[in-house]
Amino acid sequence: GTGATTIQTGTTTLGAGGAIVDMASVTVNNGAALVTGGNQQIDDLADVTVDGTLTLGGDEVIAGLGGAATGSVNTAGHDLEVSAPAGDAFAGQINGTGSFTVAGGEQTLTGANGFTGTANVAGGTLNLTGGGSLATSDVTVTGTLNTDGGALAAGTALTNGGTVNLS
Repeated sequence: GTGATTIQTGTTTLGAGGAIVDMASVTVNNGAALVTGGNQQIDDLADVTVDGTLTLGGDEVIAGLGGAATGSVNTAGHDLEVSAPAGDAFAGQINGTGSFTVAGGEQTLTGANGFTGTANVAGGTLNLTGGGSLATSDVTVTGTLNTDGGALAAGTALTNGGTVNLS
């Protein structure tokens, strides 16, 4: 896509048939919220910036995830996949019981993430830097995981078929 969608204020809810398509970027401003009502409602090629709140109502694939420490993503039991982040960094928190997958590109998390589903680095690179951490106890790596000052939860079951750099 080529356009941009910005949720400036209030809560925008996408119904079961709603979608944000043909967008290169989607931004949720601080104090605003976007709630999806089903699977794949945000353009798969969109870079999503969350400075407010994003709540998933279904599984979602996006290009990359960025945003400030004010940002919050609630997986609500669904799966969030970033398919091709281009060095995107998210300083907020990913929470909920769903999973988070990096399928390609390079994604950085600098916030304390509380999600309890599986973390998958299926391709590309996931960087946990500064205060970046994962609360999940189930991490699978076939790409690259770097913890440059970041942390994994105590007792994490790490399945490594790729590269893991713990520092």
